[in-house]
Amino acid sequence: MHSEKRKLSDNEIHDRLVAACQLFDDVEGTTKQGETAIKTASRSMKLLQFALIAAEAEESKL
Repeated sequence: MHSEKRKLSDNEIHDRLVAACQLFDDVEGTTKQGETAIKTASRSMKLLQFALIAAEAEESKL
């Protein structure tokens, strides 16, 4: 059975990206690969936040 997915506003998406990034703020990996994964995930979430904000700013110029 297929259920319809909830649609999120850009603000809701940004809030979720911030929350996801915060999950990694006060942790570190016990291995080098774990630490690399945490740092990469955190950076990726931050880049996605900035990209969303930039896209919103660009759209508001139109």
